[in-house]
Amino acid sequence: MNNLTRSLTRGLLSICLFFFLKSLISYVALSSFAVMSVDALFDHDDIVTVYYSSGIKGVGFREKQSKHSETFDRDRRSTQRVYLNNHVVRKMRVDLGRETGEVKLFGFTLTSRFGPDIVFTPGEIYEQFVPNMAIHSYTLEADHVVAAVS
Repeated sequence: MNNLTRSLTRGLLSICLFFFLKSLISYVALSSFAVMSVDALFDHDDIVTVYYSSGIKGVGFREKQSKHSETFDRDRRSTQRVYLNNHVVRKMRVDLGRETGEVKLFGFTLTSRFGPDIVFTPGEIYEQFVPNMAIHSYTLEADHVVAAVS
């Protein structure tokens, strides 16, 4: 091999290594979240359960990849934190409690130690989260989303 071929090979390997490391950092660090804050008002005492998935192993959510909030007190708007312990989150499911009733969602915030917070406004919650079969009505109001859970 002459010097030009060696230089081109090293340059190509350096570029490949750079893109590999960039992808790895993007996947692990920028998709790792420590906390999800849920700003909500319940008409009953209940909790929120957050299921998360890295997207690598299948498409479903598993109980072992879920975390619960503290209890939301009835008729009191509050923000509860769900500690995700810096797990990689590519897919997310938010279950709005174990009891029937009405829930008003004012916002979600995903907090990472490696990047900026990701804030979901009521409009973004309404557009980006699909209600499951337990939610029989799902409407966007002026400053919140109303979900009727059955």
